[in-house]
Amino acid sequence: MAFVIFPVFALMALFDFPKLINDKRSREIKLLSALYIIAFALAFMQALGMEIPSLIKWIRDVILDVLKIGYSL
Repeated sequence: MAFVIFPVFALMALFDFPKLINDKRSREIKLLSALYIIAFALAFMQALGMEIPSLIKWIRDVILDVLKIGYSL
């Protein structure tokens, strides 16, 4: 399954990047590149069977402990 990920991301990039490059939108190119790298890394790790930790627990801890936003029943 891991061998399929690179061609899929390459095809997605072929559809997304040419218009941005032609319009010389460097900020969007940098942002989209960063998102593609993160998504590719996560997809590749998942395809290799690595356990990816849930971000929901981290977000919950930030909201409850750092921001002190919560509710009580």
